[in-house]
Amino acid sequence: LKVVCSRKDTGLVMPTYDIDGVPVEFPFDAYDAQLNYMGAVIKALDAGNNALLESPTGTGKTLCLLCAALSWRRHRESTVAAARMDWGAQPQVQGEQPVQSKGGCPRIFYSSRTHGQLKQVVHELKRTSFKPFSVILGSREHFCVHSSVSRHTGARQNAMCKRARDENRCKFYTAFTKKVGNKVNTSACDIEEIVKNCSDAGVCPFYKTRDDAKEAELLLLPYDYLINPQTRESLQVSLKNSVLIFDEGHNIEKSCESVASFELSATDLSGAMSEIDDALELLEQEVASCEEVLEGTSADQLGKHLCLLKKQFMALEDAIYAEHLTRDSTTERVMLKAPGSQILSLFAKGSHNGDGIKPDDMKRIGMVIRKAVAVLTFSMDTTQSGGLHLDKLQSLLAAMFRPLPAELDSNYRMLLYEDVDAKKGSKRKSVDFFSGAGPTGHREQVPRTLCLWCFSSSHALKQLEVQEIRSLIITSGTLSPIEGQIKSFGVPFPVVVQNSHVIDPKKQVWGNVLPVGPTNVPLNASYTMRDQPAYLKDLGCTVAHFASCVPDGVLLAFQSYAQKESVLKAWRQMGLWDEIQKAKQIFEEPKGHHDMLSVMNQYSDAVSRGPAAGRLVGGAILAAVCRGKLCEGIDFTDQQCRLVIMVGIPYPSKNDLKVLLKQDFLDQNGSGGDGRQWYENEAARAVNQTLGRVIRHRNDFGGVVLCDCRYSFNGRPSGITAKISSWLRPEIHVATSFDDSLAACRRFFANVSPQQMTATPKVGGIFQKAPSTSVSPAQTATAPSSALRTGTSNKAPPPTASSPSSPSHGSGLAPLVLTAHAQSRSPSTGVASVGGRAFMERWRGRKSKGREAESQAVDVADGHVTPPSNHPEPVAVGCVGEAPVRRPLFPGTVVAAQAVRQTPAISFFKLGRAGAAGPAQSQGSRGPATPQTAPDQSKRFEQSGLGTLPVLGSATLQASTPREAAQVTTTVHRELAPGSRASSLNTKAAWPASATSQHKCTKDWLDKAKPLLPRMEFDLVQEKLSEMWTREGDLSGPGAEESAGASVEAELFAAMHAVGDAMLPEFNFDTPEEAQLRETLVRDCGQCLPSLLRPLWKGCVEELFQNRGTECHIWASGTRGNGIR
Repeated sequence: LKVVCSRKDTGLVMPTYDIDGVPVEFPFDAYDAQLNYMGAVIKALDAGNNALLESPTGTGKTLCLLCAALSWRRHRESTVAAARMDWGAQPQVQGEQPVQSKGGCPRIFYSSRTHGQLKQVVHELKRTSFKPFSVILGSREHFCVHSSVSRHTGARQNAMCKRARDENRCKFYTAFTKKVGNKVNTSACDIEEIVKNCSDAGVCPFYKTRDDAKEAELLLLPYDYLINPQTRESLQVSLKNSVLIFDEGHNIEKSCESVASFELSATDLSGAMSEIDDALELLEQEVASCEEVLEGTSADQLGKHLCLLKKQFMALEDAIYAEHLTRDSTTERVMLKAPGSQILSLFAKGSHNGDGIKPDDMKRIGMVIRKAVAVLTFSMDTTQSGGLHLDKLQSLLAAMFRPLPAELDSNYRMLLYEDVDAKKGSKRKSVDFFSGAGPTGHREQVPRTLCLWCFSSSHALKQLEVQEIRSLIITSGTLSPIEGQIKSFGVPFPVVVQNSHVIDPKKQVWGNVLPVGPTNVPLNASYTMRDQPAYLKDLGCTVAHFASCVPDGVLLAFQSYAQKESVLKAWRQMGLWDEIQKAKQIFEEPKGHHDMLSVMNQYSDAVSRGPAAGRLVGGAILAAVCRGKLCEGIDFTDQQCRLVIMVGIPYPSKNDLKVLLKQDFLDQNGSGGDGRQWYENEAARAVNQTLGRVIRHRNDFGGVVLCDCRYSFNGRPSGITAKISSWLRPEIHVATSFDDSLAACRRFFANVSPQQMTATPKVGGIFQKAPSTSVSPAQTATAPSSALRTGTSNKAPPPTASSPSSPSHGSGLAPLVLTAHAQSRSPSTGVASVGGRAFMERWRGRKSKGREAESQAVDVADGHVTPPSNHPEPVAVGCVGEAPVRRPLFPGTVVAAQAVRQTPAISFFKLGRAGAAGPAQSQGSRGPATPQTAPDQSKRFEQSGLGTLPVLGSATLQASTPREAAQVTTTVHRELAPGSRASSLNTKAAWPASATSQHKCTKDWLDKAKPLLPRMEFDLVQEKLSEMWTREGDLSGPGAEESAGASVEAELFAAMHAVGDAMLPEFNFDTPEEAQLRETLVRDCGQCLPSLLRPLWKGCVEELFQNRGTECHIWASGTRGNGIR
């Protein structure tokens, strides 16, 4: 692997990695895990193979996928163009249909489960240097802007749209047909942006995106658009030689099975016949008007076809109720189980009278239903159902007749059962549905439901392979157990990756299997044990104990909603509910989605408030359900989830008919026990999804407790525990006793804290910890010059907190000097900041809160700060080391990727105070410098307001030869005056607790920042703001006059710089509107900082720009939208 750095035509400098001969542009310095992931993508695309890629949440999967796939496509495009020129062929004309041969440039279809997830993909795409012609696809429900049509859904909306188009009553579609929207931008836009752009131009967004999709290089769309044959065909887009990417692929198996399955209830069938009657009535009443929408078919002809269709539906109903059902001993349900092909004979019954439904009838039935729906929606004021049941029956018939009979037997099972929960007689609203002598005997019978269930996702995936796609890439954070996943997909995956995490699991994750509770009662949530009073009591005591020793939020995950309700009810009756509430307030996951946001807001507020009166620790408990919205669809950031308590094993319900049939299907079609293996794999996958909530980014940390003895066997992890994701599995150990587990949990959270997860330059939307390393003051280190660079900016890693072995106050030790030798091919560099420039700007005369600071001169050649005469001279300690990321070097440099190293911590300690043991010396390039600090100078320094500044420093990088770096000398000063502003603060656990007004101000600002910033950056900003408020309070506590005070201020300064880095990415692709919003956020951010740092925020931002060689205009008038571009 080689690393290069290349300059784009836009003038941006983008880190570029050479991966298997493909230059991959990545917005940030990449972790090894990210390079490994992108390498797997390129390997699969190069060979035209399928790939199954598992990479934990927080490793930047989306960004890696986009950068690797688009870099490969760009590289292939240039290679193909060069080959054509060599062959003497003409290059492809711009605007032509992309080449769809194996030697051409494939299009990329990027799919995810929801449009909300695709919106995040669009946001990530904007952060890259790639500008492919892309478009996001959606239904009319997402895109329609017509005032009347947009109020409806489904078949009714489609029919009303057609009518509006036919009658020229949609100005948006008319404008589209006149090519008015040719200049409307849909590329790299989410649905809301496309709708706005098209609405402003007066063009239909739905047809505009469908038209753009024919030429797009990158298409973003939900799963169903690819795996549902009907929807895929409606796109009229060829998949030949294309690359198909399924993100969040742990849902693919269920999605593939779902789109190929259907259920026909008595209500559906009677509703379809009712709609036929409604259509016949409308035809009779408005013959002349209805013929306008019949497309050449007379009302009389359509009426005859509708009567025939109704007879066929009646014959199907008779056939359904004629089948003999038996009682199943396992489920006690009355049912008929049969191979999938038997449904064809069921639909064909009555064919001797011409009433059966056969494959040859499909074309006619589709035409009749389409025209019937058009008639039903003809009147804008109609209150009828609009053909919903007819539309469902058409989809059902298409799904049933599409596979061959042999495919139905190998992939499907038919089930016909009595629906005892349905209302008797609900299948028909009256006997008048039938013409004359229609059967009426079924009205008093128990309603029946007919099911055709697909139990093999391989059927849908093989249909995609038939389309001659180039590669299929399925990726997710939780594909484990991956062997079972490969088997269920049924297609080959030559490239399989189970990636490591970007965190250090041994330091940031703790896990235990807890077989017994506090009184040694086995924790067993199986069906026979979960209602035992002794189990429920020990489970409640377990939760209470762990809640009392874990800070912040706890996710309490149950197997099902029924178990959650039963357990919480028992705890209330036993009095355990109140005991748990003494540690943390409990919130419950609601069943309805409309209450979800309210519960999450209340939970987040409770977590952020800190310890309440009478509680030992802060935070809250969120009782949720596996496979529910909270355990699979919600991101828990940082303090929202510090511990996951998994109650029981979330096996699929044994009462679910589909689960039982799938197990039977797998046992019959595979080796014995395949059904049981699938059953366990489903549970393991749900566990992995739930446990994955605990770590969401590089600096996160937390623990997991598996409260069930079935997770262990003879003191070792059991088979289902072995199926936990590979990055987490080694950190989960079986507890020898309850007390040992609780003690281990206490030790973990006592030894880890947000302050220890110090961030270094961001990588792929993630931030990496700079591990503290004890460094002797006399030590000299050697590192590549890349240690001083991030990409190509002249910016060193921010300072981190001092290590435990930092020199103490007044030790008189000489300052540490780090010499960094550059590679011979690296260009010489100028000044590199180690974080003190913001304070030097203050000394140079920048105004802050109405006070004019005094100026100072900086001798850059010496690396030495000359303060004003009335200020003490700053003294330096600290070093700059290589950050533990793979980072490209300077432009034009090609080197082998370096091994990962750790960053020595920059040590700050207090020197030069009156009465100190002795002044320390700063070893600069021109010799030692001894500061003279007189008492009157210190007093004047305090009175000037500069006594509250955390750190003062500068750094100089000189070249001893034109191609080699020389010495770096950092000068730092710390002077905290008694009674200063910092001394008056007493902030406790987190910023919201400091003041109500400040809490509201910061909360309002965060609400505005959340939609603009990527999730990882927003999480870091929120974390660092909390850290700054927490650490500022430490300055006023005991020991503030000791060396720890300088360490705290260094952390404050580093946190402020991290906020600036997150809000002002070096590679920014904001639109003008987004740029204005970002500038406003940057300006207002200063009000969210502790009072100690507010005057320094502007200087910090200006320093970021200065380090990048650009000017900052954010605070200049008349430059809105141009200050950060």
